[in-house]
Amino acid sequence: MMLEIVDSHFHIWDLNILNLPWLNSCAGIIKRSFSMDDIAKDYGQYDFNFKGGVYVEVDCDNAIQEDDYIFKLKSPYILARVMRARHLCEHMRLPIGIVGVREPLHIDSSPRGRCLERSFIQGLEVLAKQDLLFESCNRVDELEDLYNSIKQVPEAKVVINHCGNVSTLDESYKKAMTKLASLPNVYCKISGFPTDNKLFVKNLLDFISGTFDHSKLMYASNYPVVNLYSSFEDHLNCVREYFNDDLDIFSKNAKKLYKINRPKIAITS
Repeated sequence: MMLEIVDSHFHIWDLNILNLPWLNSCAGIIKRSFSMDDIAKDYGQYDFNFKGGVYVEVDCDNAIQEDDYIFKLKSPYILARVMRARHLCEHMRLPIGIVGVREPLHIDSSPRGRCLERSFIQGLEVLAKQDLLFESCNRVDELEDLYNSIKQVPEAKVVINHCGNVSTLDESYKKAMTKLASLPNVYCKISGFPTDNKLFVKNLLDFISGTFDHSKLMYASNYPVVNLYSSFEDHLNCVREYFNDDLDIFSKNAKKLYKINRPKIAITS
């Protein structure tokens, strides 16, 4: 039986339309346009039932332009959309048709302690009331701050991107992630780690799978950014081997969280 895959985190961009200043540091690796056809082609190398996945914002310098570009794409592989929130707050912009938002907390322009600000917590409250997700991409040393923020809004659904951007499995990381995993609505994407150190990968996945409830874990490719620290193939094969093609990890958990395949409500005038 073919493994069904729903990729919980991918990026695409057309550099003829969008400007991504951060790509200037990625010349020769991923500083070019990527489309859904590119992703489908990479998955097509395997004997998979690739359903598609969740588009996640790309830190474009014009969020409205990015919204327009993504929503005009009619690819059947885009199963859900997480768009950019420039600044979580009580009155933030929430485009119709999204499943959640991301305000990148790991980039230089995001001040340290941002997720402890009152406006951020108010933003989490708004998302919780509207049953929308917050995708959290953090500096690893601010995961404890994130916990202290989310515990004030425990009903908010928060997805930790890329295992918390960890590179060293130290006690401070383990402590913060254990606290986050104890919250009722915190999820974790299995992505973001270099795959060349097999012992580190095993220790990391042992920790993550032993700390988060099985239903809170999801495979994510982080395509094409994965090429900055690994490769699409190495990462995919690594997660497949560790989780033994577990359908929950590769498909079911993401479909449930991102409300994929649920009947759409028609909007009429």
